[in-house]
Amino acid sequence: MKVQLYISGRQLKNLDTFSKSDPRCTVYELVKEKWVKRGKTEMINNTLNPDFESHIEMDYYFERSQDIKFVMKDGDTNSSEMIGET
Repeated sequence: MKVQLYISGRQLKNLDTFSKSDPRCTVYELVKEKWVKRGKTEMINNTLNPDFESHIEMDYYFERSQDIKFVMKDGDTNSSEMIGET
């Protein structure tokens, strides 16, 4: 079965000096002991409380554990500074 993940963030760290962070979220799934990228959201400028419009579509398996990692980065920097992950 396919599911759509809609992602938001609240009270993110501010990594910018003269404005607010520009967050973007990348979603990974653990497959055979390796993190596989499943998709990423758009970048939203100058917010610490993003509600991303795009969604990530993934396969969902009933009665099976699926490990998913959400990585939030500041998208406006060349190095894509890490805001956080869970």
